Amino acid sequence: MERVQRNAAREPCDNGKAALDYIPQVEYNERTKRWKKGTESRIQRAKRRTNRVLKHGILGLLNYCDMTGYEIMEAFRDSLKFFWNAQTSQIYRELQGLEKKRWVSKTVVSQQKRPDKHVYSITEAGKEELIRWLAEEGPGLDVRAPILMKVFFLGERSREENIRFFQQYRDQCEKFMESMEAVPGYISEYSSYVEDKEKTIYWQMTMDYGRRKMQMCMDWAQDCIRKLEE
Repeated sequence: MERVQRNAAREPCDNGKAALDYIPQVEYNERTKRWKKGTESRIQRAKRRTNRVLKHGILGLLNYCDMTGYEIMEAFRDSLKFFWNAQTSQIYRELQGLEKKRWVSKTVVSQQKRPDKHVYSITEAGKEELIRWLAEEGPGLDVRAPILMKVFFLGERSREENIRFFQQYRDQCEKFMESMEAVPGYISEYSSYVEDKEKTIYWQMTMDYGRRKMQMCMDWAQDCIRKLEE
């Protein structure tokens, strides 16, 4: 399906929202041979991009070995949490979508005195999609930081309130850093699932990024506290 997008004119919508918040889309459907118009909000586009990354994250995990939905959730919780959060409901929803696209297949395994277990495997089409995604031009850079949007306007509050704000943020970062102490063990455990141990080097790179980022955030918060206390 070929898609052409055009920006909306900067004029008010009927509902009072700026028309720019909604981008008209024109899609050509190969099956019906017709063009279809629709609208997509910026929030919807951001959510779609987020789901797209999660889809490929799941494909990447299944490329290592077959897994149940619960095992995928555990992998995100134990080894990927310092750069990506995924709820259990999100994972199962994405698995359903991947199965419809035939990028993964599902095998039902019977268990005695327990509910049947659904084991997911990546298909050849899924592997091709994973490689295509990895080869996309440019790593991408997202400079959005919700906390900085709030910090930018903290001048509306007292210094004492803002000192507490940065102290809380620093403490949260410290707790998260402490939780990362178990990650090397998880990496070692999950490395048993892959034959090519060189792949685990990249897992360690993500862990190093997470540690450096948390340390930077703690240092930054402490510096903000120092400036406010002067």
